[in-house]
Amino acid sequence: MTVTHPDIETSLSALQSCGGILQSILPGGDQAIIEPIESTDARTILAQEGWRAISSRLVGLDATLIFAMSPEPASVLLNQSDDGNDDNSMSSVNPLFNQLGNMIGESLNVQISVTESKEIACEQVTNNQLNEEPLFAALKVDDQIAALLIVMYDAEIDDSSDSADMAIHEFAPLDTNTVTPAIRSLELLSEVEMGVTAELGRTRLLVKDILALTPGSVIELDRAAGSPIDVLVNGTLIARGEVVVIDEEFGIRISEIIGYESDSKGHHR
Repeated sequence: MTVTHPDIETSLSALQSCGGILQSILPGGDQAIIEPIESTDARTILAQEGWRAISSRLVGLDATLIFAMSPEPASVLLNQSDDGNDDNSMSSVNPLFNQLGNMIGESLNVQISVTESKEIACEQVTNNQLNEEPLFAALKVDDQIAALLIVMYDAEIDDSSDSADMAIHEFAPLDTNTVTPAIRSLELLSEVEMGVTAELGRTRLLVKDILALTPGSVIELDRAAGSPIDVLVNGTLIARGEVVVIDEEFGIRISEIIGYESDSKGHHR
């Protein structure tokens, strides 16, 4: 499902339609106007001392509605009880947000329900990183900003798994004529160093037998005396031979080359 949001102009128009609802809660609100404000200016205002913010989720729009107020209207609307309990203050805010949500829903032609309001720190708006850029509208009384109306849309997501909608990139066909026989030649590998191992034989021992080994112990291998020695390159059998001594050093005289058609036991297929 893809989450889509109204464009900025439509969203601002929806916020501006809330002016009549907000006039009743602002001192001098009968002269209040709502107009867009740049996010940088709004964040500066929210950082001022005494500003408070209330938020509710707009279910059906995948957005959060925030109403931030300067100290004077905040003290009127959020009249906490003497014991500091916020429940009393929210009782006057919840109906306001219900009206705002209904007005925004009608303007956007979207069915919206509003969750219970709660006070949040203004820093949650100014430090917003998880959502798209918030949309700000300023409420002005006598050219002074008394409050901010903010919509924070959730980040757009697309969890569609329909492969038919996926774009398929077509690559140009490979030009096989550009590959010359010289490039395919194994001569390119002629200077590559590889590890060569001469294997006299193998056996399997229990851990306890390995731990019991001491100087002078004899290990019986799986190869009879006089059998050819295996020559392996990077663990792959390529030849067999016999042990010789050259200038007091061991060497292997190759007696058989194992071709590509031979298996690991040297039998031709």
